[in-house]
Amino acid sequence: MILSDGDDQSSKMTFDQSMEMAVKAEATIFSISVNRGGFFGASDTIERDRILRQLAEETGGVPFSPSR
Repeated sequence: MILSDGDDQSSKMTFDQSMEMAVKAEATIFSISVNRGGFFGASDTIERDRILRQLAEETGGVPFSPSR
C-alpha cells in the first residue's frame, strides 16, 4: 500500500523502473492519495494522482482518493 501525495522527492529510479520492479515482484499496489480534492484537484495534483492511479491499476490494485 502506498499513502502519498504522488510527489517524488528523492527517488534514485525512474517511474518506469519502479513500475517494472513492482510488476516483476508481482506486487499489488493500493494507492491512497492524500491530495486535497482527490482526483479532481489542481493540475499538479491531477498529475500526481494519475501516477498513483497508474501504479495501482498496472499492478492489479486499486487507487483510492478520499474526498475528505
